[in-house]
Amino acid sequence: MKIKSKGKIPKEVPMSKIAKLSVFVRMVLITPEKARYWIENFNPDNRHVRLKRVEMLADAIKKGQWMQNGETIKFTPQGRLLDGQHRLHAIIMADQPVWCAVAYNVPETAMGTIDVTAARTAGDLLKFNGYVDCNRLAAASKAAYCYEGGWFKSLGGKNVHPVTILEYIKDNPDIEKIKNLIGDKGAARAIPAQIIGLCFILYKHGDKQAAEKMASGMGSGFLPSSVFHPVREKILTTRMSAGLNNLLIWTWGINAFNAHLKGEKKFSHRVGEELPKIERYQPALKTGTDN
Repeated sequence: MKIKSKGKIPKEVPMSKIAKLSVFVRMVLITPEKARYWIENFNPDNRHVRLKRVEMLADAIKKGQWMQNGETIKFTPQGRLLDGQHRLHAIIMADQPVWCAVAYNVPETAMGTIDVTAARTAGDLLKFNGYVDCNRLAAASKAAYCYEGGWFKSLGGKNVHPVTILEYIKDNPDIEKIKNLIGDKGAARAIPAQIIGLCFILYKHGDKQAAEKMASGMGSGFLPSSVFHPVREKILTTRMSAGLNNLLIWTWGINAFNAHLKGEKKFSHRVGEELPKIERYQPALKTGTDN
């Protein structure tokens, strides 16, 4: 539901009143050394550091995706760090200086009002950039990105910055083609985003024709004789019982894909099996350094 704004946008605070405000903001070039100094000396009793969030922010810094968005690192009048420890840890991890807006004289009582709104997701960012079916596309792209980066595990264990997801889709527009082949009507809507990500990886690095066939059938269905048919049935029936996980989805899909390329009509699966290798997998050639 869209919410319409009421009235006019408030005017900026007059310059004559700014001097009376206790809080003020400065742009500061925060080096890894400065970040470490602030963490060690002005960060007592802050919340537990979430390593996955630090890794996500550090990854964005190293990829050049860090940008000013109006958010500030906040200090109280006594010099205590009130907000921003994850960004500071990320600067240390990335080992790169970053320009940040820093707010001083923020009252400690403001702590209860920080980070209480809903965070913007990758789906939100994709919608802002004109994409459709955004949450599904974002989840599929994250799965493919994590697989290529070697962070597979459960395909949900690594936080990926929304800007990284957006850039991945721009660099790999065929993932939308695969999503559209599966479709979003009827039973196709029940096909998880992980299958879109898997089919795209098979398309990009494996056999394009086989991957397209797999993607199309995942949406519309397969003949009972197809090696992909039991995969689709397993996904739809297991999904209903909430016993499905990402690793299992990809294991079934890759085993079926490999069997198809070998001309086999059935695929095998062992309980607890590790993620199998993809037949004919061809890693993408890198044209530059990945910082």
